[in-house]
Amino acid sequence: MSYPFRPEFQKKPKRVVVKVGSQCLVHPQKGLQRSVLKNLAKDISELYSHHVEVVLVSSGAIALGAVKGQVQSQRLPALQAASSIGQPLLMQSYQKAFQPFGIQVAQILLTHEDIKNHTRYFNLKNTFEELLKKHIPIVNENDSVSFEEISLGDNDQLATMVAEMIGAQALVFLSGTKGLWIDGQYVEHLSYCPHSLKKVHFFKKSPLGKGGIHYKLQAIQKALSLGIPAILTDYKGSTPIASALKEQAGTFFEPKPLLNLNGTKKVRILARVKPHAFIKVDEGAYKALNKNASLLPVGVTQVKGPFQRGDAIAIRFKGKVIGYGYSEYSSKDVSKILGKQTKELPKLLDFVPSRVIIHRNNLILLKD
Repeated sequence: MSYPFRPEFQKKPKRVVVKVGSQCLVHPQKGLQRSVLKNLAKDISELYSHHVEVVLVSSGAIALGAVKGQVQSQRLPALQAASSIGQPLLMQSYQKAFQPFGIQVAQILLTHEDIKNHTRYFNLKNTFEELLKKHIPIVNENDSVSFEEISLGDNDQLATMVAEMIGAQALVFLSGTKGLWIDGQYVEHLSYCPHSLKKVHFFKKSPLGKGGIHYKLQAIQKALSLGIPAILTDYKGSTPIASALKEQAGTFFEPKPLLNLNGTKKVRILARVKPHAFIKVDEGAYKALNKNASLLPVGVTQVKGPFQRGDAIAIRFKGKVIGYGYSEYSSKDVSKILGKQTKELPKLLDFVPSRVIIHRNNLILLKD
């Protein structure tokens, strides 16, 4: 018997990425909510029994470590220490939750460097392929070693990156809300406009988490642009994943691919875009980019980071994102050369890896 997916899916998902947040798993005073883990394990085991492969992207290590280790400071070293305390406890709890179903879990910890590096990316892809044959990979950002300059930003973004990497056909976000509300009305199905969030009601993020609904929507935008449908739903209940995939619970976001990127290397640019990192360009650069030119330093008017050389960043013009691309320079170096002619670069920088900031071969322009 096939798994009865909801009719909105144009293609029956054979691979699903499920993202669960800190507020779903950890109570600020009581610690780990084991009943939630049990429900997730039961839900995922049901999918597994119907030959649907699942990757679980799980937050909660910092929150659990903060409770168990009595870590109250928000300084980066304290948060990293909390992650070191909480991550093994979290994985041990997942292992116990899946044990009754005869399923072995596997841990994968990632940083942004793992995603953007070409060799590491394909090594990770192969690792996922091997694990998915018999195991449930549980993914988290490697908070104990990540720092601001290379951080993935939040596990919502990480979930989208993983979904692209493994070729998932569905992405489920479990949160504290049953779905999306626009102008006070609950929305069951949304043909989503990736750049319009003005009427969406945002909720404050959990004190235990990094993100919130706003950041989930940013990650959903990215998934939809990649052609991956997404569902935002409540984590409560005995079968939250099944309810989302079968019973039309939560808000279903219909995918709207920005470009026909399937089978090209440029699809990874969209998946790897670093949150909150962008450059602004002038009208001359905007027109040149639309004529298939690379982005030169002279056309850049502002930079927002931090980001490193090789990171995927957004390009903005007149307050609107017009494209994405891999930067040839760090945000620190871009700030030194913005508005400058190419011939001036050797005088401003010790190392000049390229005459352009974003090469046209590493650039995606969005449709109007």
